[in-house]
Amino acid sequence: MQLPEIQMKILKTLSLIITLIVVVVVGGVSYLITTFDANHYKKQIIEQVKKEIGRDLSLPGDIDLKFFPSIALSVGEARLSSSEGFGDKDFAIIKKAKIAVELMPLLNRKLKIKEVQLDGLELDLLTKADGSTSWGDLAESKSGNASASSESSQKKNISKVVEDLLGSLSIAGLSLRDATVHWHDIPKSQKISITSLQLTTGVFKQGSPLDVSYSVQLLQHKPLLKLAAKGKTTVTLSQNNQHFSLENLILDLQASGDQIPNGQLDVVLEGDIAGSLKQVKTANLELKLSLNGDLVPEGVLKAHL
Repeated sequence: MQLPEIQMKILKTLSLIITLIVVVVVGGVSYLITTFDANHYKKQIIEQVKKEIGRDLSLPGDIDLKFFPSIALSVGEARLSSSEGFGDKDFAIIKKAKIAVELMPLLNRKLKIKEVQLDGLELDLLTKADGSTSWGDLAESKSGNASASSESSQKKNISKVVEDLLGSLSIAGLSLRDATVHWHDIPKSQKISITSLQLTTGVFKQGSPLDVSYSVQLLQHKPLLKLAAKGKTTVTLSQNNQHFSLENLILDLQASGDQIPNGQLDVVLEGDIAGSLKQVKTANLELKLSLNGDLVPEGVLKAHL
């Protein structure tokens, strides 16, 4: 047998082996992706949450995790308990949540989120007489197993990764539906409820305009105040978050309560607002007030700001 023939057979054999390896690897990965069930890891997730923040996480809903073409996580009903000393009522409840992240940019430390959906969020916030709050402990980690030097090194590495990801962050859209927030401030004997909160946005990218539309209802108990608001605007934040603009702002607000003249007030605000923490500028901003009763002639007051 001539040498070229031997080389060709070797090349064919190597090609066959490589092809078989690729088929096995791709087949194994495909099998893992199609058969992976995140629900098998509920116990570990619950234990990790308990370890990190000392609260009980309940996951009666299903968890669905997909890896391709995007990393998509869907969660059914989930409940997070209140911290010790804040009662038995759950601190947070969600009916359904979904987030999808593009896979390939993530490998290059670029965070491109395709969608974020959060349905039926309920938050129960409480401020006690001593000033402590039901959310104040969430930033504290209760696990301290790593050494100080190792922990410091890990934090630096994580901080660098997070910085890279946030620097390239873009979100194709955010949807918040039927959210509810209850806040009880014991020292001030105040209760405030935010209900029917709806929020949708366009594409979010740092430094670029962001379309936002919203609607919400608010109830304050002392003094009695009811608000119903809806509107939309285009928000732009500077790269350093020091300057902002609200373009094409439309706010439609109805208010009623003990301290509202004649019991009811309708407000329409349209125009542009821009500025920083130190100074705010308005352009073509029109305020229209509609009052019941005889406080304002013909019931309507208009002002350009």
